[in-house]
Amino acid sequence: MEWHLDFYFDLSLNTTHVEDHGLSLKEIYQFFEQENYLEIKRSDGSFEAKGIQGTKEIKVVFRKVTNTKKRKHFFVITAYEFELSELDHLNLEDKKHEN
Repeated sequence: MEWHLDFYFDLSLNTTHVEDHGLSLKEIYQFFEQENYLEIKRSDGSFEAKGIQGTKEIKVVFRKVTNTKKRKHFFVITAYEFELSELDHLNLEDKKHEN
């Protein structure tokens, strides 16, 4: 599968919101490539993904530009460390066993 991520760059900060929150762009690529995250659609049409990247629990807010079996292209608005609930951990564990 081909992955492509674009990141929102905030000119007033002179950086991405991802990097402003202490995460690297590489961590976000790895997060999506492992495909073990919980995803919900927000009322504004964007999505939230919650999961674990390395030793960090994170949340990523993004929009889907292209989402097919062969190609995923997301526009990442922001990402930050986020404490997952016990239920989130259980759901992630179930999802890992499904794959």
